[in-house]
Amino acid sequence: METALCFCHCDEKGGQRCHALPQACSNQHAFCQCDENSGGTTAPTPDPSEADRDATVQTPAEQTPVTLFGLPCLAVRATDGSIYLAIRDLCLALGIQLSPQLRRIQSHRQLRQGLARFRVQTEGGWQNQDFLHLQVTAAWLLMVNTSSRTRPEVRTRLDYLQAHLINEVYAAFARLTGLPESSSRAIEDLDDLARIESALAAIDTLAERQEQLEQSQGKLEDSQDRARGVWRDMRTELLELATRVRALEQKASGTITKEQRGYIYQLVVRR
Repeated sequence: METALCFCHCDEKGGQRCHALPQACSNQHAFCQCDENSGGTTAPTPDPSEADRDATVQTPAEQTPVTLFGLPCLAVRATDGSIYLAIRDLCLALGIQLSPQLRRIQSHRQLRQGLARFRVQTEGGWQNQDFLHLQVTAAWLLMVNTSSRTRPEVRTRLDYLQAHLINEVYAAFARLTGLPESSSRAIEDLDDLARIESALAAIDTLAERQEQLEQSQGKLEDSQDRARGVWRDMRTELLELATRVRALEQKASGTITKEQRGYIYQLVVRR
């Protein structure tokens, strides 16, 4: 059977790994992941452009190495206070390749929102590196598949962490839908699963309200910007009037009559 090129691996079928493109995969899996150890051939699609990522490079407010999975990992704090971890260091500690993970993060709508590029100080000088937001890192770790290069102790630790994250994700899902948090075995009636759809509908409503709120906030900011613009224009005109008054006073040997002052005052008030 001819094997197509891909960036992912599907579940086993007939004892063999399927390496067809997602749309050509007979298993029709929607959540395929990169398999760096299956021996399959990957398409020679280049990584996202370095130039594009460097165009939005940030300078961290601070940086420091921390220990994760037994190896040093560079952590940075952005100017807004958010914390990011170096993806290269995380991949090195986990024994997995960097390029496939960057492709996975770039292709995932939620993960790529936590992707950022920072210019950091390294032993080789200043370098631009890709970092992942700390809050997004947990979701990414849940998707990581270890490789033959992964140290046994790291694999064990990651397996435990992923199992814990799965339990915590289900607990959060149960709280959202009103289902028992302990286990699905605690659900006595299958009809209770209808709560899931109700919760999703409520989320849709909240999302619509959030969008409306953001639109209202945008209009308010626009209105404030216009008001600030009007104030700047008025301030400029008042300064110009003050300059004219000083010029009139100098022309009149330093004094003007009360009538002239009253006339000028009325001009200012009308502004």
